Amino acid sequence: MTEIKVARREIIGRGVRKIRKEGSVPGIIYGKDEKNIPVVFDAEKFDRVFKEAGETGVVDLLIEGEKEVVPVLIYEVSRDPLSEKPLHVDFYKVRMNEAISTEVPLEFIGESVAVKSEGGILVKSIHEIEVKALPREIPQKIAVDISVLKTFDDIIYVKDLPIPANVEVLSELDTAVAMVNPPRSEKEIEGLKEEVGEGVSEEVIKEEEKKEEGGEAAGEAAKN
Repeated sequence: MTEIKVARREIIGRGVRKIRKEGSVPGIIYGKDEKNIPVVFDAEKFDRVFKEAGETGVVDLLIEGEKEVVPVLIYEVSRDPLSEKPLHVDFYKVRMNEAISTEVPLEFIGESVAVKSEGGILVKSIHEIEVKALPREIPQKIAVDISVLKTFDDIIYVKDLPIPANVEVLSELDTAVAMVNPPRSEKEIEGLKEEVGEGVSEEVIKEEEKKEEGGEAAGEAAKN
């Protein structure tokens, strides 16, 4: 069972910068028919728990000075784009006896013969599926074994995935998950390069035109 010790947070707005400098992270607990609770917690301890629980594992929040344990999902994590340190975390409070809907990431494992021996290109059509289950029964991830893709005609569908018991799949069962496309010919590759080159040139021109026409407005928007 994963858990994090948190404290109720009085500081909000720009004041949270001080919290981050001290190695802590501001966050908020919310849920269906629940009052929002601003909290603060240790950054390093949070990352360790998040690595284990991910966005689908239930985490128990131990609020300082209170006896009640709050079961939550780590709904969203905002991170610094350079250091990747957590800046803010949204915790969604769940009811353990009430099924919830959420997205579960797919983990592609194994090796495809069509890729290794035939030089095919692996195509991953989706990277997560929507499921419904009790909080404790939501899988952290679902494995997709691509070793079954032996020819260019083979396709893995959502209905082929190993779904745990007591977990309902909400995504369309006939949705393609993965397949292998034949390798491109030299002629196709050359044509693709030409299209990419032309596209880049057009984008650059359009971007320069935008800067000329709306540079001042863009600057004001950036400040806000």
